[in-house]
Amino acid sequence: MTTQAVEWGRAQGLEATSAAALASAVCAHRETLLEAAGRRASTIATGVLHDFDWSLRVVLASSSCASMTQPVLLLTLSVRDEEHGGATREHVVELPRDALEALVRDFGAIDAVLAKYMPGA
Repeated sequence: MTTQAVEWGRAQGLEATSAAALASAVCAHRETLLEAAGRRASTIATGVLHDFDWSLRVVLASSSCASMTQPVLLLTLSVRDEEHGGATREHVVELPRDALEALVRDFGAIDAVLAKYMPGA
């Protein structure tokens, strides 16, 4: 990890010695930094995903044009808000095929980034 961190520092415009010092400090305090990042991330929102449900629907353009169908995913997210007495609110998201494919790609990219910082998790 130190070599990657040094390369990243160099890519950000740091001199080699500064990049190495930064990489060394980050590696030495990795666990503390991850814990702090987790605490900070948990304060961004008070809601916690409690449950989800999904269904696939087919939307027709009109009753006379049945050949113009479009699949749509309905995703229902139940979010529990501890700050407001544990009340659960439902959020319904409607995703056409292209938006769903983009969301799956984004989740794949997020997973790849998380894998870099939490190997074996």
